Amino acid sequence: GEILDVDKIESGNYQLQPQWVDIPTLVQNTCHSFGAIAASKSIALSCSSTFPDHYLVKIDPQAFKQVLSNLLSNALKFTTEGAVKITTSLVHIDDNHAVIKMTIMDSGSGLSQEEQQQLFKRYSQTSAGRQQTGSGLGLMICKELIKNMQGDLSLESHPGIGTTFTITIPVEISQQVA
Repeated sequence: GEILDVDKIESGNYQLQPQWVDIPTLVQNTCHSFGAIAASKSIALSCSSTFPDHYLVKIDPQAFKQVLSNLLSNALKFTTEGAVKITTSLVHIDDNHAVIKMTIMDSGSGLSQEEQQQLFKRYSQTSAGRQQTGSGLGLMICKELIKNMQGDLSLESHPGIGTTFTITIPVEISQQVA
């Protein structure tokens, strides 16, 4: 897919275009597209899903993919050894609504409390980021897009251990006829 318009996202003028999406497939494909980068750094990249079979969710696939790509790109950038793991699940399921829960966990350099607070500012770079390229814009876009989707982005990080981003997004759901 194409890159989303940063200015529109920042100004809140990005119009979400929700459609019925098979999330596990979208996540697998996005994950797969980062396989070569992970392999070149000898990082184990794994992608798992506990989505129930035959469920589609109504979401903007471009926006969701952009968020996942940005977070995955950062996780790989800041991880020098170990693993990056993505898990996707559908929680709080009722008749036609549920919540997508996705975690992106890395064994990278981790962030101090101070760095975590700076993270979503427009062009922030953490101390670890001096060796790497900037991530500020990508994370800010993630936060904005998730907010547009009525979702939430949180992180837990420990220096020297790694970082876990958790995304939750409420969605309409539909069961496909097998």
